[in-house]
Amino acid sequence: MSVDVEVRTTVRKLQNELRLAQSKNEFVECLLSLKEFCSAADETESVNTCKKSQRKQNANEERSECFFKNHYVSVCKLLLNKMTLENVGQLNSDEYTQLFLNVFLHGQSDKAFLALMDFISASRFLFFIKLIHIYLVVHIHS
Repeated sequence: MSVDVEVRTTVRKLQNELRLAQSKNEFVECLLSLKEFCSAADETESVNTCKKSQRKQNANEERSECFFKNHYVSVCKLLLNKMTLENVGQLNSDEYTQLFLNVFLHGQSDKAFLALMDFISASRFLFFIKLIHIYLVVHIHS
């Protein structure tokens, strides 16, 4: 299986699990899996004499590169959409920093910023639509 197919399959599975996460533990498990993609990009090169560990590190870096190139923005958007008291609100300070924020802080800052701006503009749009709806309901019933 190619790296692209493996990463796409893993990310789709994680996205589905994130969408369906009902408990804090399920949410944390998904964030831990995402952290593996992000932390592989942060690992510094070390001199290893073992070829097997060198190959494993290269494979992790390749998976991480594929993740950031093809899936990072969609995962950021999904995490922002899942940002509720039931999910993120239940995380303690360490979990929030090391798991949730890790995806944004150790990823590609330009893409994380764009995902955040997209989320903010969509939230403002939805707020505006709700405001119009309330206005219409009040004036129709008056």
